[in-house]
Amino acid sequence: MMVRVLAINSSGHIFAGTSGGIFRSTNNGDSWMVVNTGLTNMTVRAFAINSSGHIFVGTFGGGVFRSTNNGSSWTPVISGLTNLEVFTLALNSSGLMFVGTNGNGVLRSVASTTSVRETADAMPTAFLLEQNYPNPVGRSPFNPNTFNPNTFNPNTTIRFILSRSGYVTLKVYNTLGEEVATLAAENLSAGRHQIGWNAGGMAAGVYFYRLQTDGLVQTQKLVVVR
Repeated sequence: MMVRVLAINSSGHIFAGTSGGIFRSTNNGDSWMVVNTGLTNMTVRAFAINSSGHIFVGTFGGGVFRSTNNGSSWTPVISGLTNLEVFTLALNSSGLMFVGTNGNGVLRSVASTTSVRETADAMPTAFLLEQNYPNPVGRSPFNPNTFNPNTFNPNTTIRFILSRSGYVTLKVYNTLGEEVATLAAENLSAGRHQIGWNAGGMAAGVYFYRLQTDGLVQTQKLVVVR
């Protein structure tokens, strides 16, 4: 597992951002705990901690998430964020956040992170389709650089956020544009959702999954390996 970034808060707790999510150590690194609750994208590339002790994490494909309880849970803070592929985060002395993205330059928050009222259960304001996890399908999520064909795991999870309720379709297509699976075709409420897909019957290769609702469409790519 690749460790991309480290952060230490005022209590001396260490946070490691990896290709498989976030790990926390409260004993100087002697032991680690996975703290991914609410985190819908596991490719962590950046940390920032404000003066209130709130932890912000930048992910490559899922935007920015915030924890107000020492990493025990995470909430997306992506309203107005036009690029969800985040490389780096920085906070200035006023608590304003600067987000370095892949292709959209630097974005800045419109308000201080220390003055935002905490609304962990607030209704999402984004329509967002996350990268499936694990990806590639069939490669162990705990060691994405190796693959053992004797332990092929065909299961993957697709997460998405709906800003409003409505009829939703989530379908998988091959590179020829042929539909190979329908994962959802129903009315869903606004909020965060996740759907599993078993790719055991699929040939190795590249596939695309598309989320569509009320004129909004997003597509992501996944890979099946054998």
